[in-house]
Amino acid sequence: MYFMDEKIAEINGAGNGPNDVLCVVRYGLAKEIILYPSSIEFLAREEGNSDNFELSAIQKISLTPGEHLPSKLLLLLQFTDDTTIIAAEGMTNVRDFIQMVSRIRVIAPHILFDPENMEEQLQQALYNKRVANMGCYGAFFAVAAVILLLFILGITLRR
Repeated sequence: MYFMDEKIAEINGAGNGPNDVLCVVRYGLAKEIILYPSSIEFLAREEGNSDNFELSAIQKISLTPGEHLPSKLLLLLQFTDDTTIIAAEGMTNVRDFIQMVSRIRVIAPHILFDPENMEEQLQQALYNKRVANMGCYGAFFAVAAVILLLFILGITLRR
């Protein structure tokens, strides 16, 4: 995740304008979610799409697991006129998105989140993924150790 360095902002005179980048979440192939002080932009460079939404028009941000791959999340925006759109599909950069959510909570406290404790649930999902990966790695190394042990025993028994 990219955060604008405050010292660089002071030197350049940036950091207070409506077009200054607060943070960027990169995910997928050339896709980004860019947070500005008054808006949020969803950029898909490969597809040539860029959607910019005012934070004041957003009523709720929802995050749901993907249809085919639950680890690729869908980010839904519900607006004050009760329309809902899929803003980002296949969002995988959970660690950086957690930090962006906390920034959104500060600059736009009127926005509701579904689930309400989005950061905690995303942290739990990261933990579960880490534990599952450790289990897979552990199983792989255990099988490799057994095969190596059998190989060494086979060589010693032949002599």
